[in-house]
Amino acid sequence: MANETFRLAEYAAQIAFHDVPAEAMRRAKDCLIDAVAVGCRGSRASWIDVVQKYIGTPCPGSSIVFGNAVAPTRAETAALVNGILVHGLEMDCLRKPGVGVHPGAVVVPSALAVAQERGANGVQLLTAIVAGCEVLIRVGKATKHSVEPGGFHAPGVTGPFGSAAAAGRLWGFDATRMAHAFGIAGSMCGGLLQFTSTGGPLVKRLHMGRAAEGGIAAARWAQSGMAGPAGIVEGRHGMLNGFASDPDANLLIDGLGETFETMSICFKRYAAHITAHMPIYAVEVLRSEAGFTVDDVARVTVRGSQRTADHNANRQPTDPISASYSIPFCVAVALYGQQLEPDSFGEASVHHDGMRELRDRITVVKRDGSGGHSDWTAEVEIELKNGTILRRFQEDFPGTPSMPLTPDQLAERFMTLTSPVWGAKFAEQTLDRLENIEKEASLDWLGGLPC
Repeated sequence: MANETFRLAEYAAQIAFHDVPAEAMRRAKDCLIDAVAVGCRGSRASWIDVVQKYIGTPCPGSSIVFGNAVAPTRAETAALVNGILVHGLEMDCLRKPGVGVHPGAVVVPSALAVAQERGANGVQLLTAIVAGCEVLIRVGKATKHSVEPGGFHAPGVTGPFGSAAAAGRLWGFDATRMAHAFGIAGSMCGGLLQFTSTGGPLVKRLHMGRAAEGGIAAARWAQSGMAGPAGIVEGRHGMLNGFASDPDANLLIDGLGETFETMSICFKRYAAHITAHMPIYAVEVLRSEAGFTVDDVARVTVRGSQRTADHNANRQPTDPISASYSIPFCVAVALYGQQLEPDSFGEASVHHDGMRELRDRITVVKRDGSGGHSDWTAEVEIELKNGTILRRFQEDFPGTPSMPLTPDQLAERFMTLTSPVWGAKFAEQTLDRLENIEKEASLDWLGGLPC
């Protein structure tokens, strides 16, 4: 062992705003803006009553839950709910290539909740988000995405470390206390993939909230004096060896302080699981190029990774959460030309007779030569009723690091998601303040409904 956990903790404790390149800080700000937008929209989800019933009357506090879904409360509770809400539409950001992390649904809820609790400013919030993202993504990289083949849901395993880093940075931890927080966070890891095949899909959202909540709890235990085991990530009985089948602890610290993994954050385009993004975008491009309509389609074949064939091929999901995980469902939405509207992935589309019939003609199979768990690439073949065959291989979409969204596109996305909840005027005002968050002396205005 090379004390990788401690070196990562030391970095998270010491990173300062001026240490972060402007482009990496910009990506962290975009991560914050994106998380606020999807969390705001998520507060109107049909299942929000389940969350509210679970929370009941929350302990009073100063941490705000998006859309006032729950009254201001203590940091752990706000992070739990906001993590669920940010992941609620399947539109929250992640990393490309995939390593099983969701920064927007784990790090941002943790950082924002603690920042509001301790009265932090915008600079401190952004710095904590970078610290959390750097730790989270490096932990994910070190697993080499070999957590999920064993049945674990990777974001629930990797998430508590990023959350603890963000919380510890805001509480001013030194390296030793941060390492203790990481040690405790190792006992907060969890989440199983059984939801992909036998129902209970809301559990997937819970994994993000629990990771955000668990990281704060770990940091607060460390703040209270609890010691965590050393080497919790790379140790013989640590997270990597316990959860991952092919880990590489060197990736925890490779390029630490020089290469900013925050730059690898990827923003999603559709309200769908990431494995559906390449097929959806391929359909979007083919429709634009060939000019066909949904009535022209005879059948569709999507060729992707083994993961997509195993977990994302359900043709007839019964609810919107399961549907977002179904490539046949998501491709059907795209064939109807409705892929850019989040509500098109909801209840009405699940039970739409035309879409149900179309989904039975959409097949998902493994593509020859496809890569491992992080392979999102897909080949789409559309056979039209006149015999025409259309094919497209897709390995990127707007929002990935190689096809970044423009500031105008990001702003349009923010307004599309938040205006139905906040109203256009308040949404525009919030976006302006977020764009200048480093000038904000406090954050007690961020997340709730207009006064």
